[in-house]
Amino acid sequence: MKTYNITCPICGTVNHNLLLDETDGWMECEKCQSQTMQMSFPLNNLITIPLFTSEQLARLVKARRKLTV
Repeated sequence: MKTYNITCPICGTVNHNLLLDETDGWMECEKCQSQTMQMSFPLNNLITIPLFTSEQLARLVKARRKLTV
């Protein structure tokens, strides 16, 4: 099984020999105990959620109303 050496994004401590495959990219820092997910870790089941501004959302709602009328 592959291990990773990851730097904590909170305190900067390097955490050695982490088994990120078992935790789906999550780690707990050895020093500050912060729990973070490593975005550089490849995930097969990662779901992206779009982020809309209020203007974009208003346009989407308006366009959808035109389709249903």
